[in-house]
Amino acid sequence: MASRSSAQATGLDDWREATRRIILAVVRGVPEAHVEAGLEVTEELRAEYAEGPVQDWKFLFRFCRKLRALHPEIAEPTQAQFEKSVEAFRRMVVRFFSDTDALVAVDWEDPGAVWAEFVRRWQDVRVPEGQGAFEWACKAADEEPVRLKHTPRLEGHRTLTPQLTRLASIAFHLQLYQDTMPILLPIAKVGKAFGKKGERAKNFGRNLVRLLEEMGLIELVDGSYSPQKRKAKEWWFALGSNDLYYAPRTPSKRPPDTLSLSVIHDSHGKQDS
Repeated sequence: MASRSSAQATGLDDWREATRRIILAVVRGVPEAHVEAGLEVTEELRAEYAEGPVQDWKFLFRFCRKLRALHPEIAEPTQAQFEKSVEAFRRMVVRFFSDTDALVAVDWEDPGAVWAEFVRRWQDVRVPEGQGAFEWACKAADEEPVRLKHTPRLEGHRTLTPQLTRLASIAFHLQLYQDTMPILLPIAKVGKAFGKKGERAKNFGRNLVRLLEEMGLIELVDGSYSPQKRKAKEWWFALGSNDLYYAPRTPSKRPPDTLSLSVIHDSHGKQDS
């Protein structure tokens, strides 16, 4: 197990703001949006670090996903475009860990090694941040939501009725176009869809998914979970349970053909469950 990180010792919020100020002062000219992307990924790194050994190359991949969403026109990154951004992210990681030997895949002390890994992971990105299946389903759910029928279980959670209705709508649209394939409900993404961040997003997402299962609207079909193998829990939405909800009156438009709705749609990204 890796040694304790400086972020855990001083508190993440303080670390985040202090790091933002230092990075913007030291790496002059780096876009603030890129700094924010790096900070978000580093917070994810903290959460995974707490669970066990870190596959640190994943975080350069996630950083690339965020930057590719900001710059969809760039197919091949150059140092003139991203050298400062990658250096800023490298400094965040080095500052976060008191011992970079805990990160075994990338030599974070060597800017050249980090740049080489960045270029490789940029080419691996198939779906930029915010353009995956779950994000598409969120938009479809907002445009064409399901309506939950009033049942004793729903009444027992009436303060969460809007949130449960929206999550049911998201799951409905995912299942509709997955057809006979199961769906994913990554708890961190679920929580973020309701405005939560960090560990609060995971906790809120986990609770919402659990309640939706208890209400009978989703069924767990494969509970195995392995971040290392990119394996997430798999669910069915109860499309045939007409006693639980009303489907949208008009059929939803199909997603673009380029959008993958498979259970590995995020490619190398971790699926939190």
